[in-house]
Amino acid sequence: LQHAWDVLYATLNGNGQDITIAQAGPGAGYIDTGGLVARGAIPGATTVNLLLNGGINSTGTGLAVNLMASVTLSGSGTIVGSVYDITATNGGVVSIEGNITLGACSAAKIYSQNGGRVQIAASYTTTGNAAAEWIADKTGTIVVSDTATITLTGTPAYSLAFAEVGTCGVIACDQGITTFSGSA
Repeated sequence: LQHAWDVLYATLNGNGQDITIAQAGPGAGYIDTGGLVARGAIPGATTVNLLLNGGINSTGTGLAVNLMASVTLSGSGTIVGSVYDITATNGGVVSIEGNITLGACSAAKIYSQNGGRVQIAASYTTTGNAAAEWIADKTGTIVVSDTATITLTGTPAYSLAFAEVGTCGVIACDQGITTFSGSA
């Protein structure tokens, strides 16, 4: 996945088109690397769709999107980072539009800062412990769709909070409309 992103970023003009990077077919297993780091927007691409069919298992951050890059997650798979599962920083945008699972990590499963944005447009499952499920800090934004269901599996423990907002961060989630299933 990382190599695909790097090649597209360095050599492609998307010419206003959507681009899909698909992980190998179902049962492909995990990508065991430093995770996927999407640095900078792919020139001319309107959307980059990352189609998971296995997962990402990282010793740092599972999916890091920054420097104005934009990634839409679709398909199904698991993202596990030892520190963060998903980060959007420095103007990076992540849109969750598939049935993904986020695993245990030491910090936040979804983290946004410095103008980064995470849009939770589809339901997802969360397992394992973390300091927090969501952290939005330093003008970072996390927006949860009214139709999303957040499923907590295995009673995850949060040492800090389920959701935390730091300096000028925003988390937009209508607890009366968004569905939470399970307990922490």
